[in-house]
Amino acid sequence: MAQIAGCSRSIHGILEFQAMVSGGLSPVRTLKAATSVAAELLGREDIGVLECGRYADIVAMPGDPIEDVRATAGVDFVMKDGIVYRGPGTASPS
Repeated sequence: MAQIAGCSRSIHGILEFQAMVSGGLSPVRTLKAATSVAAELLGREDIGVLECGRYADIVAMPGDPIEDVRATAGVDFVMKDGIVYRGPGTASPS
């Protein structure tokens, strides 16, 4: 399971995102809470941000999670350590 700084990419993480937005947090703030803000709180400024020259694992999804945080429920691929995973047990060089 892919791990973002603040929560796992599991059904619990997805439901947490939806609950945060339902509670009034914007989708952008919700995604930041799970990534850059969580990394900062953990004292890990080296993770949680997509930025040129930084180390990053990413989760790509169909749709725009800033428009609708429920897009986080779908995953096109995960890139970890430069390797693209498109399904359980699959890997292809990027």
